[in-house]
Amino acid sequence: MSQKIFRTLIIAAVVFLFSASDSFAQKAHDQYGFGNRVFMIQSAFEVGKSAYGLWDIPGTPKKTNGNLKGSKWLQIQVYQREKGDPEDRVFRFRAAQGSAAGRYFIYIGRKGHWGVNAIEGTRKIEARSRADHFELKHMGNGRWKIYYKPGMIICLQKNSAKNGTKLILRPDCNRTDAYWVFFDTKTGKSFIPATRRSSTENKS
Repeated sequence: MSQKIFRTLIIAAVVFLFSASDSFAQKAHDQYGFGNRVFMIQSAFEVGKSAYGLWDIPGTPKKTNGNLKGSKWLQIQVYQREKGDPEDRVFRFRAAQGSAAGRYFIYIGRKGHWGVNAIEGTRKIEARSRADHFELKHMGNGRWKIYYKPGMIICLQKNSAKNGTKLILRPDCNRTDAYWVFFDTKTGKSFIPATRRSSTENKS
């Protein structure tokens, strides 16, 4: 085979790979329209009652990057809101690729790659140097369930939003600690998908 033909085949293969990867990336669909928003996540039963029940990464306030090092993974807990909403109290949702409609990676902070992980063996929800993807289901009125897999959701370890209460996996249920509200850090409002807002507005 001549060098010219060989180079042509190599170029064609590279173009194919880039096209295929681009096509795959485009399949990541932001079903709910989270966009580039950053959120605080609060236990639904504390909404409108107190500033407690917000997802938090344990450690020194405002030093999230320093805490998230090495292999000492941190179990996520809830805590009261802190002034300035530091990086360990805010989260981003990024649509998962492929056919996983409604599934999102949950990342910690306004930037960075640290994410939320579910550990099936221990049922812990941990901050790690990667992110799992979860199925988010809007249950109405700005309340959400977060599924790790069918039949398994993120709940509080106890039906309480006391500071330090940990997040765990639990079989799907309708306990009050099974629901979460996502507050946009810029607007301070709970996030409701556009389709749901439109249907609500049309009824009024």
